[in-house]
Amino acid sequence: MRRLDRYVLRQFLQALALGLLAFLVIFIVIDFFEKLGDYIDRDTPWLVVAKLYLFKIPYITVLILPIAMLLASLFSLGRLSRDNELTAMLAAGVPLPRLLAPLFALAALVSLGSYYFNDRVVTRANLALEDLQRYEVRREPRADRSVQRLVHRLGEDGSVYWAESYFVAQQRFERLVILRYDGSRLREYSSARHAVWSGDHWRLLEGTRHVFPGSSGQARPEAGTFSFEAYDLPPLAETPEVFSQEEKKPEAMDYRELQDYITTQSRSGEDADRLWVDLHVKASFPWANLVIVLLGSALSASKRRISMATGFGLTVAIAFVYLIFLRLGLSFGHNQMLPPLLAAWVGNLLFLVVGLGLLARANR
Repeated sequence: MRRLDRYVLRQFLQALALGLLAFLVIFIVIDFFEKLGDYIDRDTPWLVVAKLYLFKIPYITVLILPIAMLLASLFSLGRLSRDNELTAMLAAGVPLPRLLAPLFALAALVSLGSYYFNDRVVTRANLALEDLQRYEVRREPRADRSVQRLVHRLGEDGSVYWAESYFVAQQRFERLVILRYDGSRLREYSSARHAVWSGDHWRLLEGTRHVFPGSSGQARPEAGTFSFEAYDLPPLAETPEVFSQEEKKPEAMDYRELQDYITTQSRSGEDADRLWVDLHVKASFPWANLVIVLLGSALSASKRRISMATGFGLTVAIAFVYLIFLRLGLSFGHNQMLPPLLAAWVGNLLFLVVGLGLLARANR
């Protein structure tokens, strides 16, 4: 790495650290005073409040990182332009794309790091935050993790499982109901007082099976109502491990968990377009760091010099417009007005086109 590259990167990283810290403090202070009355009313211990914001920091960091990256590009390159250092570098024969290449490489690394940080750290921090809010702030009674109540699961083949209780250690259901379908038509309704795992399949005890006629109206050979003391289900994908897992909200799942959840929903015939949009956003949003740096660098490298006040104003304005396009893309995707992939990437694509155009103009 050349000395010039290190110099440009140092200016950028100093501005990035300052901007990230400033936005983080502002976000936390505003959120704290907004919820202070609620903390006082609930008599929440200050140690718990401190833990709340400790678990919030990863999510806030990922959220404000593109804004801090934009501010850093405008401030660092803007200062080089105001001090005529940028002009001197270009006059020395360094092409503008070569001058900005270290910033783009750094922004790409930050985008990759943001993706993995969000996938591995933020999702777990959000789960811990949810537990803390539920049990320490709202003081809800802690659930017995050895017993799951009112279990509801959607199977990979479209079957629906409902149970009054599931005992994790014993691998046993109480009051289990299973609905199995042929497409949208109910094929079989089974209910059992108990159900236990028997090595490689579920055994239903003390129950009833209702097998319905086929879609043609002709009864299946096995159609009818049968009572049983014991009935062995065929091997299913829904093993005890599936039922022992706590259900998560899609936003609390990492990329692979959400992808598996979507696959299960799709196999069962459920419309998963909204979830596909959310999945693609998990991949697209981190790359806003690269796109926004490209746009900020192009603006800073233009012949018009940008003051610090103007740079801050541009940061707020560009971030606001980007969030508008992001929300519009999500809305269009959720309402099936755009394909999920395009809906998730539309903001990045538009800003990328604008940034490349400005960069080409500045390079003339």
